[in-house]
Amino acid sequence: MGNPKTDNLTLEQKLLRLQEIQKLLEGGSVNLTDSIALFDEANVLKVDIEAELAVIKNKITEIETRSMDQGKEESF
Repeated sequence: MGNPKTDNLTLEQKLLRLQEIQKLLEGGSVNLTDSIALFDEANVLKVDIEAELAVIKNKITEIETRSMDQGKEESF
């Protein structure tokens, strides 16, 4: 969604990478410098994921609205 680091990843791949980063950070075996880089990557992924989910939500809302409108037209 506009970030060169993550544009080539699917939503599912982004979620998996975010989970990997979480495990690494929670594991406590990553040094401070690497932790900061991982935290930064996680934030980039979070922003991308949120943006993609917003697009998906809008598409679902459009589909539901269209479906409801078609149902109203058919009942007349």
